[in-house]
Amino acid sequence: MPQAEPMHRVKPAPREGETSPLARARHRQIAQIQIARKQLAMDEGTYRAVLLRITGERSLTACDLSALEKVVGEMRRLGWTPTGKRPTARHPHVRKVYAMWTSMASLLGEPSHAALCAFCKRQTGVELPEWLDGHQAAKVIEGLKAWKERLAGGA
Repeated sequence: MPQAEPMHRVKPAPREGETSPLARARHRQIAQIQIARKQLAMDEGTYRAVLLRITGERSLTACDLSALEKVVGEMRRLGWTPTGKRPTARHPHVRKVYAMWTSMASLLGEPSHAALCAFCKRQTGVELPEWLDGHQAAKVIEGLKAWKERLAGGA
């Protein structure tokens, strides 16, 4: 009797017209970079030089999310200050994760979205906070509380 291959759970592809949370996060970062570029009045050559220096790429489309966050950080270093507000998450447990992360901003060296994603992945195996269910979010929140207590106690 032939053995059946193990079935792996695969996340379904987004429906037509929908985008994944990762794609939306990437799109938001690219939009921020374009806004910063315009507000800093960067010409094409200067902008491409910054991209090349920070990411090693000459185009935003070739960059991953962490590289895009580095570019946003560089734009801030150059004097750009974002004026918009981060869109709120749909689920209360995800909003709580973001609230805990924001409350730790003064204790962390660089409280970027990529760092939060890395923390979530280490805690639960889930890459983005938006993908967490209630149980996973609770695990992340408790981890953030413990981390915050360690950081505040050591200060």
